[in-house]
Amino acid sequence: MRFLRRLSLQYQIAAGVILGVVVLLSIFGWLAVRTIGETRDLALEGRLATAHASAHALDAILVHEAEELEHAAEQMAAMDSDQSEQDLLQQIHAVIDEFAIIVRLDERGKPLWAAPSSFDASTWALASDQAVSSAIQQGTTAIFRPKAADTERAPFAVVVAPIEDEAGDRIGFLVGELTGEEEHLIPLTTLSEGATAFLVDDSGEVIAQAGGEPLTPDTWEPITIEHLVASKQAGTVIDREHGPSHVEAYHPLETLPAGVVVEEREDRALAIPQRMERNMLWIGAGALFVASAGVVLHSRSVVRPLRLLTDASAKIAAGALGDPIHMRREDEVGQLARSFETMRQRLQESQEQRLRWEEELESRVRQRTQEVQSLLRRVISAQEEERMRIARELHDESAQDLLALLAGVQAAEMALPDSPQRAKEVLIGVKPSAKRALEDMRKSILELRPSALDDLGLAPAIRGFAESRLRPANIELRWDAVDELDDLPEPTTITLFRITQAAINNVVQHAQASHVGIRLSSTETHVAIEVQDDGLGFDYAGLRHSPSDTRGLGILGMKERANLIGGTVELDSVQGQGTTVRIRAPIQPGAGNHD
Repeated sequence: MRFLRRLSLQYQIAAGVILGVVVLLSIFGWLAVRTIGETRDLALEGRLATAHASAHALDAILVHEAEELEHAAEQMAAMDSDQSEQDLLQQIHAVIDEFAIIVRLDERGKPLWAAPSSFDASTWALASDQAVSSAIQQGTTAIFRPKAADTERAPFAVVVAPIEDEAGDRIGFLVGELTGEEEHLIPLTTLSEGATAFLVDDSGEVIAQAGGEPLTPDTWEPITIEHLVASKQAGTVIDREHGPSHVEAYHPLETLPAGVVVEEREDRALAIPQRMERNMLWIGAGALFVASAGVVLHSRSVVRPLRLLTDASAKIAAGALGDPIHMRREDEVGQLARSFETMRQRLQESQEQRLRWEEELESRVRQRTQEVQSLLRRVISAQEEERMRIARELHDESAQDLLALLAGVQAAEMALPDSPQRAKEVLIGVKPSAKRALEDMRKSILELRPSALDDLGLAPAIRGFAESRLRPANIELRWDAVDELDDLPEPTTITLFRITQAAINNVVQHAQASHVGIRLSSTETHVAIEVQDDGLGFDYAGLRHSPSDTRGLGILGMKERANLIGGTVELDSVQGQGTTVRIRAPIQPGAGNHD
């Protein structure tokens, strides 16, 4: 880096741009290499798809031939008694001529007749073949490779179909040989010039071939795909050791222990990726040379006016604002020169404007501070109002009942020695006061912090509080909790409970409602609570402008609580049609405990 700093700006620009070009070309080169690799993979996948299509089609043909032979066996079983089996066998072979030979066996597997008629059944080479014997013992239609694969004219596939009479007893077999000499038995998609497709057995030896020059030991070596053949897995390999480099795609058959191989020279199969690789090298080198030359030449025309601007900026920094800057250029450098001139003219104006902005910023800060303080005062006022309400209820209700309880106890104490019956009556009269005091105390505790909120969660706590407040006021509760809302953060849970608590208290104190509906629901990101009553309703717009109505302060407190956790409170009310309060909050940690 020190060495670059010692260079002139012209050479720094040239070096930086050339470095950027190199980096850019490297990125494009990396992308090109990836693209070439993907193209190479697509080419290999294309050869594998060809092998797969051929293997799938060959499997389908073998299954079809087996079905044809089964149908022929059914015809053989249902033939007329006056019809010759030999003639029927010749007719069957004429219809399904894909089989080179069809042999009629008895129920023990002994050859009886064969088609075509020129073939002698007694000389059938597979009569003692182990695979044929196993298929006959199995007694069902089978497709297999004969064990005697080294015979002079061994077929690549044999099909055995049982012949059964009307009672279901086997009375013989039909055996068909597929030699692979018929071209339509090796179905292949269209191959490119120079490609070869052939069928190999489970040892990699060629069974049949379609397309290309006949294979020889010099042009085909099974060892290249022996791992694919052994594992019966489809795949592609590139053989560069045996003759010219070529691509081999292998796909196993499902009906036989064999597979289809599609082979093509590498320079033809991967011609497009190799051409792209050569073109990338030439284009990259040429682009780097042209870009380097252009950068060196262009940097000279850019640096010269920049030096003039550097001198002018030094004068402005020194306070010499009286020297104008003149430069007749329409490009970015000319714009920069005009910007310097504008800067010189408006420097003083900018300083004055900065001072005005500072004053305005200070004013806004003071204003925001006052707003925050006002909000804090409202929060504190709401808290004090809550405490005052609790103190008033305890004083007006619980304290009076406890006072009555104390007076009754004292009266009982005074009356007990003289008149036990009178003391009993006094004590009996004290019980209702004691019960009311206990109920009032429990109600106050419930409003302060219901235990259900900690033990059971938000939904049970809201429902318990609503029933405890609405039932004494003869208000019917319609409860609809779509979700239990058990996993909310504690600040969110407390805030939602307090807002809902305030909404229920407003219904009891002001609405004169007969029914109240509470609905809880949630999504992945938000929770919603709706409290709806059929009470008197009120003018919400007028209430917001009436500071003397405590309901307005209560609604304001509800909204401020919701705002502290990023939520909202919406209120719809029409006089004579009831009121609906909708509470919505995000499911995320709130801003502290708002208890």
